[in-house]
Amino acid sequence: NFGFGERGGGANFQDRAGFGDRGNGVGFNEGRSNFERHSDRGDAVPSLLDSVSILVPGGLVSAIIGKKGDNIKTLEDRSGTRISVLRDNVSFSAEQMITVKGEDRGGRAVAVRLIHNVLVETQAQLSLMERESVYDQAAHGTRLMIPNKDMPMIVGKKGSMIKEIELASGARLMTPRGSGANEGGIEVGGSMYTILTVKGSPDQIQCAVEMALDAVYKVLALKH
Repeated sequence: NFGFGERGGGANFQDRAGFGDRGNGVGFNEGRSNFERHSDRGDAVPSLLDSVSILVPGGLVSAIIGKKGDNIKTLEDRSGTRISVLRDNVSFSAEQMITVKGEDRGGRAVAVRLIHNVLVETQAQLSLMERESVYDQAAHGTRLMIPNKDMPMIVGKKGSMIKEIELASGARLMTPRGSGANEGGIEVGGSMYTILTVKGSPDQIQCAVEMALDAVYKVLALKH
């Protein structure tokens, strides 16, 4: 099992169980067949109002789940969330989606940070050949799957919101080059998603994710 600890830069966050953290921040071969199967099954598309989804190399999913689900239960307990994993038979390097659900946006951000730490710690233990076959989490950051319809709320007018998030969190937020707020990306359940990469220390990633979720919530809450 992993200690899920870290001492990162940025603000001093704690998880919902009051634990401290250790580790450093911030892995890719992109496989899309997994998402096509997910779409074919007609699974419901998560909403950023109560969930956030992450791209994870298929070969590392077992590290997040742990023996008899021990690791994922620890992650859920510490963040106050529910974490679901798409369990398909995919290759080691193919991408899989993990969805974190919970009413508390801060709790979801904590879960993203903890999952990031597990991936970084796991990849450090892989052989050189295995590390070269999967996305390098430590070097490149956590990848969120943002519904295209929600991207404009995170980007903001002329990029104002994404700049605000970067300034306040210290993290760097990146989208695939050439992809607009409502085009491109990956199809899941009939909806298009854009990959938003968040790079920084564990605390910086947590702060940026929470701010991104807050930005969407503030806009959508006004419509309800």
